[in-house]
Amino acid sequence: MKSPVQVELQPNGAHKASLLGLPVSNIEIVPDDGVVFDWLEALSIPKDWDRIAAMAVPHGMSPRRLQYIACDHSETTLQGKFKFQPERITFVPNGLPLTLGHLGYVIGACELLHRGDPREIAGTSAQVEGAFIVGEARLFNSDLAAAAWRGIQEGIFKFVSMIVIRPSQEAAGGGEIIEIGVTDSPGCHNAKILKAWE
Repeated sequence: MKSPVQVELQPNGAHKASLLGLPVSNIEIVPDDGVVFDWLEALSIPKDWDRIAAMAVPHGMSPRRLQYIACDHSETTLQGKFKFQPERITFVPNGLPLTLGHLGYVIGACELLHRGDPREIAGTSAQVEGAFIVGEARLFNSDLAAAAWRGIQEGIFKFVSMIVIRPSQEAAGGGEIIEIGVTDSPGCHNAKILKAWE
């Protein structure tokens, strides 16, 4: 199952992106910073798009769930190191795709997404700056989701990263969330997986 966002790395190092099949320009990405950990190899995920697509085919939902902080006011790792402003971010409260990294394949569904209350994260290891968005997601029953779950259990994936679209005239920090990805590095410094259970 493919994500609505598809990003291809071009031979010249540039990124070619599309949203629902339509070209997208001006994407802000997390730049590579030194050596990049090869989590595909660590999780025995083949580096073959056809095989990854076959692994992503869901067979219903699994009992595996996550709670996470999607963003707060902490500095992002995106180009320009701007800060998200959760009060300027829109989203649907459930049904957003949960992806493995931002490979372009869906591994589950975000079943609950809302502006957080500090009492919700009391007693966790979470630290937030200002307003924040918190969510819960449920993983599919698929081979790719199972690989992601192993990565979460082994501590490879500790974070989440959002894909946010915004009109070109809107300042960085706002926009609409269209995807949440389970990642090995955060989109903003406090965006993390709080707990995982089944």
